[in-house]
Amino acid sequence: MNKPTLWWRLIAVAVLAALLVLNRYAPLQAEFVALYAGLGIALLGLLCVLVPLRFLGIRRRVTGLLVLGAGVLVVAAALAWPAPTLRSLRPHQRIDDFVPSYSFYEFHETHVNAPPDAVVAAMHRVGLADLPAAVFLMRVRGMAAGHRDAGEIPRESLLDLMSRPETGFLVLDASDPREFVGGMVGLATAPKPPIHTPEQFLAFKDPDGIRVAFNLHVSEAAGGGTRLTSETRVVCNGDASRRLFAGYWRVIYPGSAIIRRVWLDAITDVAQKAARGA
Repeated sequence: MNKPTLWWRLIAVAVLAALLVLNRYAPLQAEFVALYAGLGIALLGLLCVLVPLRFLGIRRRVTGLLVLGAGVLVVAAALAWPAPTLRSLRPHQRIDDFVPSYSFYEFHETHVNAPPDAVVAAMHRVGLADLPAAVFLMRVRGMAAGHRDAGEIPRESLLDLMSRPETGFLVLDASDPREFVGGMVGLATAPKPPIHTPEQFLAFKDPDGIRVAFNLHVSEAAGGGTRLTSETRVVCNGDASRRLFAGYWRVIYPGSAIIRRVWLDAITDVAQKAARGA
């Protein structure tokens, strides 16, 4: 086996291992994988344009230029790929009453070795202070948007925080302790509209509008313990807003998914500790 072949195999193994790890936090979606694969290919091509990587068998800058072009094409295709209209095949939950069909989503689930009531209590205890990884990602996103002042981390639970109108979130349904449904709305090219009630959320049909609903759902697991799930759904009211949001979502999806996953992990940790203490 020659050295370039060996290096390419090592790179393939490293990429596969990274995808398997990432899949736990951000379940892989085709458009997201294509986007970041394209970025990786483009970066490799750029490096080979600057300095041909002979150990990979790339000896000419023109080859690097071709690789760079291929990566850019893959990125462009991933960003422009049309978003489908989806409907959940899972049993009915309250989130279905607000966003039954959608174009963008993420779904996470975990098993908790604790009774449902302990998990519900943990949902109302976990706050941002319990999620250092989420705080870091949110601050990075804020800095990218030009917000330098991160401010103090709120001590209240995330569910209580999302119940405050000034945060931009609103409670869509909290009538069942075992399912919290929250939401937010926005306009693709303008500041957020003043939407503060579930009725306003449902009636918001501006063609430039974007509606987001998310939930935490608790149910008894078949083999004992509790099944904890979280889903985020995004629906765009018009074709233009859908095309614009598609590119944004495919870029930020990994960070969003990691935040949601570490939230579930923190709830799991708090509920299991409480169950062991009881």
